[in-house]
Amino acid sequence: METLVRTFEVVNHFVTKVLLVVLFTLFAGTVSLLFVQVIGRYFFGFSPVWVVETAQYSFIWLSFLGISIAFRKKAHISVDLVIDYSPPTMRNRLRFAIHLLILFTGLAMTYSGIEVVRSLKDTVSPGMQISMAWPYSGAVACGLFIVLFGLESSFKALGPVSRESEVGSDSGKQNVESV
Repeated sequence: METLVRTFEVVNHFVTKVLLVVLFTLFAGTVSLLFVQVIGRYFFGFSPVWVVETAQYSFIWLSFLGISIAFRKKAHISVDLVIDYSPPTMRNRLRFAIHLLILFTGLAMTYSGIEVVRSLKDTVSPGMQISMAWPYSGAVACGLFIVLFGLESSFKALGPVSRESEVGSDSGKQNVESV
């Protein structure tokens, strides 16, 4: 079990690093494109349609990939009231159940995203003339990354009772895993 958890940690660490580079690139590209649009509109009275569309689609991907990174780093909002007041022996079981729900949510997001992408594959964007499946495939990617990161969290929750579970978790502190 420890080998499996360690494998997920190594793979997810690498995937997270790659996603952070992609996020930085998307963010820098979006800001640059919007800057070009403002300059073009202000100084030349013209802004290409593709600039606005590219910025919008980049923002969609930026949001979805950011959601999956926030989940991996545990930087999202969580309510730990039930876990904090549970007996120490129940805490890992509750965490595991929560992670299973998150896994199912990731799978549902992936499935629903695939359905949306399939329904939009023949729809073309007005400015760039690309399939609208491309922008919306960010939801599929997000769901897959949530499943990947959720598997790691689930296996960790299955592990032995941690020291945090025995003593009680710090409900006022956010557990942010360094990447």
